[in-house]
Amino acid sequence: MYVVSNAFGSQVVRDYLKEDLVWDKKKGFHCYTGMEKKVPVFFTSMLSGQRALDRWSYERLVWHIKQAVK
Repeated sequence: MYVVSNAFGSQVVRDYLKEDLVWDKKKGFHCYTGMEKKVPVFFTSMLSGQRALDRWSYERLVWHIKQAVK
């Protein structure tokens, strides 16, 4: 699983992987398909610092990542 945690990094990764990155509507996250199996990819803002996610958005992100691992 990949977590990209800033806007610039997200844009770089999305541009670089655009041919192998698909949105899974059912699960609600992107998947990288350039390997033998799909790998979940989460794009989010900074996790700490001045422009970080608020507490509840961070909690939701953690929950969503745990769901992807199942």
